[in-house]
Order: sequence, then structure tokens, then C-alpha cells
Amino acid sequence: FNRVERCNIHDCYLGLNIYGSNNVIRNNEIHDTYATGLFITGGDDNLVEDNNLENIAIIPGIGEHSWGYMGLRISGLRTIIRGNTLNKIGYIGIALSDNQVCENNLIKNACYILNDGSGIAFDNADGLIIRNNIVLDTIGNIDGVPPTWEGAKPKGKGIYFGNTKLNNVSVLNN
Repeated sequence: FNRVERCNIHDCYLGLNIYGSNNVIRNNEIHDTYATGLFITGGDDNLVEDNNLENIAIIPGIGEHSWGYMGLRISGLRTIIRGNTLNKIGYIGIALSDNQVCENNLIKNACYILNDGSGIAFDNADGLIIRNNIVLDTIGNIDGVPPTWEGAKPKGKGIYFGNTKLNNVSVLNN
């Protein structure tokens, strides 16, 4: 059990990296990171609420060497992600799995430096609920792509349904 509240985390590689269950991450300012803003893994029953994340992983080539550049990357059963504001995220705003609830979040400018991502993405989910979120301006970035290549177009998505295991997923009123 960890509790992180009312902290200002900035100018670092990774904002928060937490392993375990029953964590409360609330009312924090996380900004100007080189890599993912908040990564929670290896536990269940976490609460991520009312945090502001801005300028997360927006410098090309400095973030993670594998899947990363995300605002919130959270796994675990019965986790609630609620009331967070994310702006200028290098790749995916909120990455989810399992049977979580993601609600009332505002995501702006995801895919700020990368392409083919989304404001909210999920995979390996059973019982996931995504509701009442606002996703804006997730265009995708094609800097560095040869302009004559047929795939040289922005591919940002608001909400992305993964392609591995999806059961009992509800996406409502976004």
C-alpha cells in the first residue's frame, strides 16, 4: 500500500513507477518527464484520481526503449482511473487492461510525437469500463516519415480496442 498525494513531480525520466496493490495516487502534478508519467503494475485495487499530467515523453528518442511514452500505464484488477487531466503525451494517454474503471478523464494531444496510438488504449481486458471521458486532438505525428510513403498520414485514435483478449468491455458516453 502506497499513498502519493499533492506532490509535484517534474523534470525526471519516469514520473512514478509503482508496484503493488491498494495504492492511492491522488491530486498530483506530473510534468516534463522523458518517459511514462505514471506506471503501476503487479497489483490490484489501485486508485488513480484527480492528477494532472502534462508534457509527458515528448522528446523523441529519450523515452523508453520498449513500449512506452505514455501518460498513465496501469494494469491490475479492480483499479479505478478517474478525474485525471492529461495534455501533450508522447504516445498513448491512458493504457489499460484487466477489469478496471476509467471514467471522467480529459485527454488532450496524445500521440504528440508518435503515430498510430490513441487517447485511451486497452488490451487483455475482461470487465473493463470506459465511460464519460473526453479525448481531444489525438492526431498523430508523422515527423520523420518519408512524405512519399503511402502510410505517411496521421493515425491517431480517440479510443483503441486492442487485438488480443477482450471480453465484457463497456465503452459508454465518451
